[in-house]
Amino acid sequence: MPTSLQRDLKKKQRHMVQLIRSAVGMSNVYGFVVDANDDLLLVHFFDSEAFCLTGYEVLRQRDIRSYCFFDDPRYWRFRALRRLKIRPTAPVGISLASIQELLASVTKRYPLLSVHHESRDRHVTYVGPIISMGKRTFTIEDANYYGEWTGPRRTRYEDVTRVCFDSGYLRASALAAHKTPRHK
Repeated sequence: MPTSLQRDLKKKQRHMVQLIRSAVGMSNVYGFVVDANDDLLLVHFFDSEAFCLTGYEVLRQRDIRSYCFFDDPRYWRFRALRRLKIRPTAPVGISLASIQELLASVTKRYPLLSVHHESRDRHVTYVGPIISMGKRTFTIEDANYYGEWTGPRRTRYEDVTRVCFDSGYLRASALAAHKTPRHK
């Protein structure tokens, strides 16, 4: 049975939405949902400071506590988005079948991605390329703020709460990071 979010997405797909996430420490997300299934949402991320679309975020539906569509002309954001002709696009070839298939499809098309494990007590983010994938876990080559590789990090698929790719930050990091180390 579809959730109220899934029903609303079908009606209001072309409108910007604010997704309020459940746990303390999970940031809210603004953007346009460009694809979804029962478990995951693919959002064309909207940077409300720069007022532009920048990259994509995939979120687990179970982490969405509430949401607000900007579908009313009384909202200044609604009017500004229309006047600036800001329209989302869906990335080609990204699979939402599972976190494992998502990571495999993103890795084929984008040099770096960020993988997040967010909880009430801690927030872990790894930035880099996926270097191996197993049945229950994957390994990402993590980079620090200096663009230096700090070593591979193994993570369980079930711990991933958010995946980001193709943002300005990740594109710039891919250009500026030191060459990825080779692994045996």
